[in-house]
Amino acid sequence: MEENDLLPELRSDEMQDILTTPPKALVRWGTTIVLVIVGLLIVGCFVVRYPEVVDCKVTITTTNPPTWVVAKSTGKIKQLYTRDKQKVRRGDIIAVLDNTADTQSILALERSLDAMNITEGAVTLTDLEGGMALGDVQTAYTTLQKAVTAFHNFTHRNVYDKRIATEKAQLNSYDKYVSSMQKQQDISSRQQAIASDQYGREDEIYSKGLISKQEMEDAKMAMLNRRLASEQINTSLHDAEVEMAEIRHIIGELEVQKEQERRAVVADLATAIDQARTAIEEWKQKYALISPMDGTLTYNDYWKVNQNVTEGSKVFSIVSNTSDSIIAKIKIPLEGAGKVQPGQRVNIRLDGYPYLEYGFLTGKVVSLSTMYSDTGEYTATVSLPTPLRTSYHYDIIIGGDLSGVAEVITQDISLAERLIHPLRYIYDRNIRHH
Repeated sequence: MEENDLLPELRSDEMQDILTTPPKALVRWGTTIVLVIVGLLIVGCFVVRYPEVVDCKVTITTTNPPTWVVAKSTGKIKQLYTRDKQKVRRGDIIAVLDNTADTQSILALERSLDAMNITEGAVTLTDLEGGMALGDVQTAYTTLQKAVTAFHNFTHRNVYDKRIATEKAQLNSYDKYVSSMQKQQDISSRQQAIASDQYGREDEIYSKGLISKQEMEDAKMAMLNRRLASEQINTSLHDAEVEMAEIRHIIGELEVQKEQERRAVVADLATAIDQARTAIEEWKQKYALISPMDGTLTYNDYWKVNQNVTEGSKVFSIVSNTSDSIIAKIKIPLEGAGKVQPGQRVNIRLDGYPYLEYGFLTGKVVSLSTMYSDTGEYTATVSLPTPLRTSYHYDIIIGGDLSGVAEVITQDISLAERLIHPLRYIYDRNIRHH
């Protein structure tokens, strides 16, 4: 009954005017507040700016990055020659995989090869005598032994030198004989001249009848005997000279044969040495794990003898001892690559260091590749400060490559610009060009 009594009052004209007419002050202040809020939002769109970023994968390394020692074959670790964190030099053998060769024998053979000097005749394998196990290098070593033996026989037995010396001694004897015969020839020529003169005088006297025919014939016989003796000396001298020419020819042939054999022996030895070096290098490539650079050795998944190593596995790493500059390589996807320019700031979150706890690294784009890779990415180089220090002041020790995510800050633009860009695109595409 009470509610029914109130209905006529609520429907009265006075009450309707009060309910339908809002206060003017409320309307005025409400409108003002709304306009102020809208104005602030509009101003904020132009004032408030935030960066536009391009997310990329990043790898941090040094200008002389750590190098992996990779196994070239499968097998157990037979010998370990270095300890973890030990300094090593380029070419040092870190470990050897199981094989049939004795490592010390291989190294001894290598030292022997390094000491060989064919030119000076310093060729010896005495360091390798007895109890060798060369495994895959054995065939090359056997060939080398034969070549060294042939070289020693040639250089120490001196077969050609002895034969040449014998021929030269005989030539020297003939030379003395020829010299003697030439003297006899000179004397015989004089005797022949005297005999000819004497015969001439006897013949003149005989023509005058002063001597008998017998005396004249005796003089003629003496002249002929002298001439015959001279001819015999000439013949002997000629034979000796022919013999000397033959001896010289023999000496020349022996010297040619000696040079030919020397060249053949030296060539065989040089070839055998090269083959032995090649065999040793192949053995090292297959079984030896060798440091490729100067630095500090780091053990990874392998650290003791008899561990099985598979071909292609990364067994050890070598970290350079030099203090090189630190750089980062980022892979920029094609989408947004055009926005990345040298000089832009880069924030890097490392995978191994949660950024909420450790912060992030800050760098700067130094250069950008002009062509993209097969994976459809551009590569950019980012410089980083040394030492590496995060935004939360944590120092990062780089003992190898570090990976993470990089944010390249391409530009800071306002919210209004972000709203205008699509509108401008719609205008250019649909209105401006029609």
